[in-house]
Amino acid sequence: MKRVETFFRGLTAGDVMQRTALVLEQGTRVDRAAQLLLTQRLGAAPVIDSAGQCVGVLSLGDILRWKLEGRPSTFKSASSVWCDWQVVDGKSAGRDDVVHCMKRDPLVVTRDTRLVAIARTLTDPHRRPVIVVDERRRPLGVLSSKSVLAALAFAERQPAKESFLESGTPTVGSINGQDLAEFAHGH
Repeated sequence: MKRVETFFRGLTAGDVMQRTALVLEQGTRVDRAAQLLLTQRLGAAPVIDSAGQCVGVLSLGDILRWKLEGRPSTFKSASSVWCDWQVVDGKSAGRDDVVHCMKRDPLVVTRDTRLVAIARTLTDPHRRPVIVVDERRRPLGVLSSKSVLAALAFAERQPAKESFLESGTPTVGSINGQDLAEFAHGH
């Protein structure tokens, strides 16, 4: 158990994150985003603004809630509607865009963030996805409790090594010829 604990304490978000396979622009239509998430078998994806910075997270649950609630109309604003009788084209106003049903202010960490610092967040049943970003807040990957659990299972399968125990730092890239990221996302 000590070996696994030592291994876990040395892991960073970058070690176990699932590389971002899908990044959605905030102007993407919700139906298109749902199709992309489903075809790529993802539960959530980061949402970026025009500068490429992460501004939110969209999950399948967010889309389902949005559709069940009757697609709340958020396009009417003082700048787009001038009088009560004006006919407004909802499609051109972007009311079906991801920006209207995503979770804003995503929980972001850098790739160097130690997993022990965010472990409680990953076990919270009401948590938002954790997005790993670079110094410009561009998404690099997504952290999930599944990837952390896979890393722990990976550590338990590895034979004890003197150098591993002495250094207190895991050799994450490849242990016994098996890549940790490959193990985490293949199991």
